[in-house]
Amino acid sequence: DQARQEMLAELRKGFGNHA
Repeated sequence: DQARQEMLAELRKGFGNHA
C-alpha cells in the first residue's frame, strides 16, 4: 500500500526525531 508506506515513513521520521 503506497499510502501505508508513506504513513510508516512519516511515523518513522517522527519517531526518529523524538528518539
